[in-house]
Amino acid sequence: MPFDPGASIPDPALQGVAEDADMMMGDALASLIPPPMRPYNPKVVTSLANALADVLALFDMAVEPETYTGPQESLDPDLVRFLSMVATAAEDYGKPLPIRLEEMRDEAALTRTTAALTELANDAEFKAFLEEPSEEVDEAQVEVEVTAAPPEEVEAFDFASRMRR
Repeated sequence: MPFDPGASIPDPALQGVAEDADMMMGDALASLIPPPMRPYNPKVVTSLANALADVLALFDMAVEPETYTGPQESLDPDLVRFLSMVATAAEDYGKPLPIRLEEMRDEAALTRTTAALTELANDAEFKAFLEEPSEEVDEAQVEVEVTAAPPEEVEAFDFASRMRR
């Protein structure tokens, strides 16, 4: 699922770093999903990618969903990364996805997730939720008082008493 960040990354050197970080995150998240009991049907994965792209459009993200042609032994790391992001937003909204990433083991789980994503994409209240400004956290004022360290006590050392032993 290629993602075009547009003008959000002004420096081309930073774009490479961002892509590397995205790839690492996608691989880490993809490892959370256990291998399917049997390969996923490409139509089911394509439907999931299309539904996910529709939800990501609510985030103002231009994502081109891939069309999968053969049986899929695992989910694409980019797809999992975006799915994780949407799952977190859905949970914050109060309508978590019906299947957690760790439990996606078959086509039925992908189909239920696709249906939930389609509902989110068509939910006007979810769109309004995403457009709400984030709550600003009041910054706590921490006052630190710097004081001088207490003077060290110098212990009188009596060499003469040690020498008498």
